[in-house]
Amino acid sequence: MKKVKKCERCGGEFACGVGSKKICWCFHHDLTEETQAKIREKYQDCLCPVCLEYFQKEQKNE
Repeated sequence: MKKVKKCERCGGEFACGVGSKKICWCFHHDLTEETQAKIREKYQDCLCPVCLEYFQKEQKNE
């Protein structure tokens, strides 16, 4: 069951697929451990697809 969440970074709403199966669209983003650590330092909850794509592109430019 998907629930609607609010992105902590931009405030946009998105569907979170983590439920009893522990599977969500966010698991398919290719983020390095370093990038994931940076995100966890700033944010306590999930980020929307747009924001995760931003971080994915940013890590490629580093």
